[in-house]
Amino acid sequence: MAVKQELIEKRGEQSCPLCRDSLGEVALTLTCAACHTAVHRSCAEELSEGRCSTLGCGRPFFPPAELAPNKAGQPAPYWTPLRIALVAGSSGIAMGAVTGSALLALVGVLSLLVVGRLLSLHLHEVCGADEALILLGRQQVDPVSGATRGYRILLADHPHAPQEAFRIPVLETVTRLTLAPLEVRVQAQGVLFRGGDRAEVSGAARVAVSRDLALLSNAIERFVGQHASQIKAVAANTLEGHLRAACAGALPGELASIEREVRREALGDLNRLGLELQSLTLKPLEKLA
Repeated sequence: MAVKQELIEKRGEQSCPLCRDSLGEVALTLTCAACHTAVHRSCAEELSEGRCSTLGCGRPFFPPAELAPNKAGQPAPYWTPLRIALVAGSSGIAMGAVTGSALLALVGVLSLLVVGRLLSLHLHEVCGADEALILLGRQQVDPVSGATRGYRILLADHPHAPQEAFRIPVLETVTRLTLAPLEVRVQAQGVLFRGGDRAEVSGAARVAVSRDLALLSNAIERFVGQHASQIKAVAANTLEGHLRAACAGALPGELASIEREVRREALGDLNRLGLELQSLTLKPLEKLA
């Protein structure tokens, strides 16, 4: 092979850098678009993707006719239509890869935004008008009393409590406590009055969980997680006890004074439960035989 290559060089012939044989007829050769290295067509077909094997080149091969001088004796322009088409195709593949990566990145960003939005909607808690929303699980300092408590309170239209907040997942759970007025039936049988008379006393009261933060904390400690019916039952028992006590010091016909006495005496116990007595009305007595 070395002797053959030496004879080719002595005759001034150009050799193929791949097989080291003389290039021979021009029609059977291809030329690199960048470094102008000529190779046999058959040798170029064995290369990966038909590109130049010269170190640092890698450009596509072109038929030598494209590089031949034109009729005016000027060399053919480097950017021939065929070369432009091939380079454009190569650039299109590269641009396609870049566009694909950019598209994947865009899809990833959009996915993160959607997931973030869904999480924010799921964790964004807003308190309604007739309720207190309690976020349980984290130690908080009461803005009014300064005491430490294990929950946050959300209230609508309250000067010292926010109406909405983001719940911290895992660390906090949410529960609600109704602030709507509750109709409570008050009834006491066999009530003993001053003078020894006995009668059945009944009436209707309206109670509600207080919006005052100090009293509301009492209600949370006592009623959180419980149904409104349980709040009504506790209020009814409290009022019944004070009703019996008030009747014991009054005559059967003194309903107005009995109502005032029950309101005054029951206030402290109801506040300790976090409740407020909004109204109390007693019905005419039914004396027992």
